[in-house]
Amino acid sequence: MNYINRISSNPWDYTLYQIIDGGFVLKVIFSEGVYKVDIERYFLFAADEIIKPLDAEYMKVLLESIRCDYARFQSQEITKESVSDWLCYCG
Repeated sequence: MNYINRISSNPWDYTLYQIIDGGFVLKVIFSEGVYKVDIERYFLFAADEIIKPLDAEYMKVLLESIRCDYARFQSQEITKESVSDWLCYCG
């Protein structure tokens, strides 16, 4: 049984996973600092918070919102280790 499945992605931008309970984990790539180092951040969303997970334009708007207003989404951020724990169960 898979606990988390990748359902959508755009390289160097994001990866969207769906959790077994219907919720989502969204990995967003941020470029930070003077040298523009790529940083992965993970956010947990309830099933009803991402309405069109397979719609590229919808995801583009959501990603822009997260990057431009990080403080609004910071409470939904989870650790990479949390996601790794789910991925370990995928077999």
